[in-house]
Amino acid sequence: MHEQAPRLATSLLENYATIAATHGGDWRIQVIALLTSLACAVAGYATFWLGRREPPPRRLCGVLYWISLLTSVIWYVMPFLPQPRFPSLPDGIQQTSAIGLAVGLIGLAMALFYGVQALRTVRSNQTATGAGMRDFLTPSTLLTDGPYGRVRHPMFLGDFLAHLGVCLATGALFTTLLLPLYFAISAGFNLAEERWVLRPRFGQTFQDYRGAVPFAVTPRTAVVLALGTLLFVVGALAVPPLPVSG
Repeated sequence: MHEQAPRLATSLLENYATIAATHGGDWRIQVIALLTSLACAVAGYATFWLGRREPPPRRLCGVLYWISLLTSVIWYVMPFLPQPRFPSLPDGIQQTSAIGLAVGLIGLAMALFYGVQALRTVRSNQTATGAGMRDFLTPSTLLTDGPYGRVRHPMFLGDFLAHLGVCLATGALFTTLLLPLYFAISAGFNLAEERWVLRPRFGQTFQDYRGAVPFAVTPRTAVVLALGTLLFVVGALAVPPLPVSG
């Protein structure tokens, strides 16, 4: 048993080295998409930074804000770009393994459930920022109840878990490996909002809220994140070996 473990690890490393060499072009496309999404996110950071001015340049901030929303769209597209895939729904229900079916169906359920949750919080956001989010730089209300009573950024949390679900459902190996970077990019967007909009506008009220309510991860959502990670590891281990050319 102890002798088999190093052999298994070596075999997995060799398989993934072959995958990386075979799909180098697909990996480069993923990196280009990642960098494009980062550029869009920087537009969002700039939105809140420029919003500190009195009066804020609303037209410019509005354009930058809508550009920043493309970050999420890009990451929804990335799993469907060409790349190696671990067993999941794209193999077909009849063709995929039991592992692939479980990973795919759980991922699909996560994508649908948390996608709906993220959309529902948009309505709460509109209460504070105005219809159509026209006044996102000058919210009239600090939301602290409903989903905002559990985490400070429920829309960010739902959006990320929905992306994780899409990655699992599509078996997107490269996009799933890069997904922690999307978490960091999105978290930076929300931290910029806190620093340059919520903290100056709501002062001690926001500080008290910040001290009492976690940023995005609760024990329950930590379990969901752990489950998603486990499903990815299980799926990644089930990737069939590729023949070495030459």
